[in-house]
Amino acid sequence: MVVGGLVTVAVLGVRGRAPAPLSVEEAVESYRTQVPPPPSMADGVELPALGVYTARGEGSEKLSFQATEQRMGPTMPVTVSPAGEGCFQVRIDYNSNHWQTWNYCWRDGSLVDTGGQVFQRFDFVVIAPESLSTSTCDPAVVLRPEMEPGDEWTQSCAIQASGTGPSSTSGPHVYLGSETIQVGGEEVPARHVRDERTYSGAQSGSGTVDLWLDARTGLPIRSEWTLRIDSPSPLGTITYTESGSWTLESLIPRTPG
Repeated sequence: MVVGGLVTVAVLGVRGRAPAPLSVEEAVESYRTQVPPPPSMADGVELPALGVYTARGEGSEKLSFQATEQRMGPTMPVTVSPAGEGCFQVRIDYNSNHWQTWNYCWRDGSLVDTGGQVFQRFDFVVIAPESLSTSTCDPAVVLRPEMEPGDEWTQSCAIQASGTGPSSTSGPHVYLGSETIQVGGEEVPARHVRDERTYSGAQSGSGTVDLWLDARTGLPIRSEWTLRIDSPSPLGTITYTESGSWTLESLIPRTPG
């Protein structure tokens, strides 16, 4: 699971405008344009129900340049969409300026992360520079059969962010064990994993994410993360930092209609 994204930001001598939380209603309306198939199975594993889930959380993303900061949450819609046979895409909208996707597939009993995208915008009033980074992970197993606490393996991804050269990230993926997470009054069996990532190439840095996935479907139900990325600029290195957490409020998604 790639932690956050790689940002490209224009250096301007003005303060930015704060983003707003994205409402669940807005996420449902966006989902309305899709025509998903009914829920299906993959390798005998039930896939997550499709639709828009409500997550509550908090966090912030900051640039060292002029101490620019954008807040995340408290509402963070989580949209689950079809992404091919045995696959589903998870998108979380941290705020109106920042969203991220992950593409998951069940393959031979293992849950595989095949990559995703991160979109970010910093609104500096006179201009709102945008960045889209795309990660490709092959292979990146998230869950696999018969895991034991302490099991560890390496994950690597290639990243291309708009306005910069290619970057890559690599690091250990550790299974920390089984836990029970309360989601909307329901006790959910979860698998707790941790990724530690080092970024190199056009931009450099490091990040850590703790992720709890529904053991039955692979649906992410909780996350905590930190990220630091250093980027070159005409005025020297600009540091981007990000941290936050979120938890689903219900396992029943909203769908159009």
